[in-house]
Amino acid sequence: MSGGSTTNLAPIGEAFLGDVAAALRGADPDAFAAQVARPVLVELPSGGLEPGVGAYAFDAPPDAQRAGWEERLSRLRERLPAADVKVRFLHPREGPWVIGAAPGADVRLSPEDGVAPRHAELLLRGELWRVRDLEAGTWVEGKRLPPGIPLPIVGGHRLRVGGAELLFLSPAQLHALATPAASAPAPRPGLAPPPRGIELKAFADAASRLTPEAFERACPGPFLLQVPQVLVEGGDAAASGARTRSLTLEELLGLSRDRKARTAVVHGLGAADAVVVGRDAGVCHVVLPETAVSRRHAVLNRLRGQLVLMDLESQNGTWLEGKRLPAGVTTPVRSGQVVGFGTYRAVLLDAAAMHTLAERVASEPTQKLRR
Repeated sequence: MSGGSTTNLAPIGEAFLGDVAAALRGADPDAFAAQVARPVLVELPSGGLEPGVGAYAFDAPPDAQRAGWEERLSRLRERLPAADVKVRFLHPREGPWVIGAAPGADVRLSPEDGVAPRHAELLLRGELWRVRDLEAGTWVEGKRLPPGIPLPIVGGHRLRVGGAELLFLSPAQLHALATPAASAPAPRPGLAPPPRGIELKAFADAASRLTPEAFERACPGPFLLQVPQVLVEGGDAAASGARTRSLTLEELLGLSRDRKARTAVVHGLGAADAVVVGRDAGVCHVVLPETAVSRRHAVLNRLRGQLVLMDLESQNGTWLEGKRLPAGVTTPVRSGQVVGFGTYRAVLLDAAAMHTLAERVASEPTQKLRR
């Protein structure tokens, strides 16, 4: 797969899981395993897999091991787009295989993740794979390895090298991870909001065609919906988020016929655990092209199932419930709350609320809201 090509499934170099999935369409599992003879390392994006999910010990019973890695692969398929998952293939030579940031490393990782030039190495002894820390800090299943001592690692185990998270998979496990991605239906065009967002009416017309369950699978949310001025309490616009308040679903549904509300912009936060909000399209997941919004204004994180908001030392502040948030401090947020990024205000909506609003907006004719 050198150079990103997966046409022949040559087990060299690296590729994205989506490319592997495309090459697997109609492929025989045994033929795939024969070509990809070595285990692979799947690089996990930040927050891609919670600690402890599917954890199991090296000497766990086979049934427990299988249940563990199946849970992990299932969670990965649910939460990560295949296009964002990078697969690292081991060269089919004799080991050891070096993991590090050096240009000549067999599995080359970024030094920005705290990876040393020669950080760790994989070794094959008979049919048993081992990993050895090269005095740089390496963990298997959350346990730090003693430097210089090769210890066992099996398919499905989580490997941490410095700050980089990897999943060690056998060829059969990679096939199991990639095959659902190959057979999954293509996402509906225009449904997932782009970084700069999409008008509520256009989004509603597409979303309303799906059942609530199908909508949540396609766009798991949550969402940021630009707050129409008619729902913001009195005061001049320069007051930023100081006059924002929580909005009920009934209030939002009442706007379904208002032209200004129907042109409000919807942003999807997607399944990532860290979503940066700001003005710079090069670094932000949610782009707000407003002069009062900083390049990197704030970040929304998922921590143990809870969505939290943190200001990134923005010039004009990040606001919640009428209060300016201190920079660098996480604050829990929930559906219905209005947040302010400088003078830009948006209401946070979960998938259920977003779909309900979309159905109403799509079904009602447009007329000027009378107040």
